Amino acid sequence: MWSEFLTIASTLSHSAAECDAMRNFVPGERAGRCAGPQARPGRRRGSAAAEFGLLLPAFLMAAIGVVEVGWQLAVASTLDRATAKASRFGITGQQTRAGAPAEIACRSQAIPWIIADAGGRILSPERLQVTTGAHAAASAMNTPPTAGAGRGGQVVTYSVTYTEPFMSGVWLRLLGGPEHLVHRATIVVKNEAFDNATC
Repeated sequence: MWSEFLTIASTLSHSAAECDAMRNFVPGERAGRCAGPQARPGRRRGSAAAEFGLLLPAFLMAAIGVVEVGWQLAVASTLDRATAKASRFGITGQQTRAGAPAEIACRSQAIPWIIADAGGRILSPERLQVTTGAHAAASAMNTPPTAGAGRGGQVVTYSVTYTEPFMSGVWLRLLGGPEHLVHRATIVVKNEAFDNATC
């Protein structure tokens, strides 16, 4: 009796390799005894597509975030470098610099132009705000400054603000976040002993 039962059971079960072989030679076998999970690759493809659809938004958000952070860091670094370059010009007391447009004939006009020019294509002049304030000496910096790039020998503070919109501003706005990031650069220098400038 047991031998008959084992014979019947062996005819009802097939390995995955046997099912693959029988599907090639026995029409309709897929719908018979070999119609188990190993014979349905479509289900695996469907579950993989569903998992991809669930992970894709998170992957895109992470990729956009990496690009956004990299760009904002590049803007901040460029602003710092451009501010330092403008301050090196300002301490000399020169009124203008070679290569500046003809309408720039004063040091107070040349400083913002140098910052924008040093920023290349990264900084836009219309988003720049440049403020300079002069003190007679470093010991007097706790008093209100005099507006301007200062006279010879004075201590001058350069404060530059730059507003950079987020590349992903549309998505941040939908989430209630900010649309831009405000970058700030500040540097304090002492002017050379030049003849006092008129502007």
